[in-house]
Amino acid sequence: MTAFYHINNTDDYHRDGMRTLGWELTVCNALEEAQSPCRGILIDPATLGNLLYDLLASKIALEEIDSLIEIGGGYGYVIRDFHTRRLWKSVAMLDLSPVLLAQ
Repeated sequence: MTAFYHINNTDDYHRDGMRTLGWELTVCNALEEAQSPCRGILIDPATLGNLLYDLLASKIALEEIDSLIEIGGGYGYVIRDFHTRRLWKSVAMLDLSPVLLAQ
């Protein structure tokens, strides 16, 4: 028996067709707004970027890291939160979508 595999390649969409992530519900987007009902169930009702920063800071010495890169950054909410928490020597965001990078 031969298995049939199909790779759903979304490169063209992300590079040329995407205009917004408005349709996409992610944890990051769900926690972005201060009045989001999703924040109400959290012990610390913060954005995903701030929650992630706190988690990483409890596990590794973030103050010893000089550079920051976010891959697949979307609207850049996570990298924004990291950048507001402290100064970095260099900050970059990498995404397939030129539309999202321009924002």
